[in-house]
Amino acid sequence: MSKGSTLKALPPAVLAQVNFMIGEGGWTIDQIVDYLSDAGHPRSRSAVGRHAQRINQVAEKLRQSREITEAVVREMGPAAADGRQGRFLVEVLRNLVGETLMRRVTAGGDEDAFDAEGFMLLAKALKDMSAATRYDQDFDLKSRKAHAEEVARIAKEQAESAASEATNRGMTDDQVDFIRAKILGVKLPTEAR
Repeated sequence: MSKGSTLKALPPAVLAQVNFMIGEGGWTIDQIVDYLSDAGHPRSRSAVGRHAQRINQVAEKLRQSREITEAVVREMGPAAADGRQGRFLVEVLRNLVGETLMRRVTAGGDEDAFDAEGFMLLAKALKDMSAATRYDQDFDLKSRKAHAEEVARIAKEQAESAASEATNRGMTDDQVDFIRAKILGVKLPTEAR
């Protein structure tokens, strides 16, 4: 069983600099060891090498995570990633893939243990969820539109009924048009000119 990295005990700013040096790729292990010694935090070459391997593994897994997520999004189709719901589903998938890959890195997992087929099945499920959500949204929109049309139809009938009753009670056509316009929220025929 391996012991924890001695570099994790470094002050956060120093560790961040070491991680940057490793990630940038232009620094050798010996240069990083020299930097740590100069900063007052000497570490062995092997400790820095092991830490660099872990950082590089994490970077590789993140790259794989992005590639897998992009492939899954392509499989889902562009419409599945549209809108807030689609972006949320893609983000959930990205996090799930990333966490799975990170667990493998930190636990020294087996490369063959990655289940690409499982992620593709997950992508299909996310695509189906996204399609179902869009279907629900479309149905809701159609229902609201039908309701608004029904309300408008009833309002028009009520306005016509009120206009007819007003005419029967002796109101002028201008007064009837005024009432009809107010009920329906439209311009008076004289205002439309």
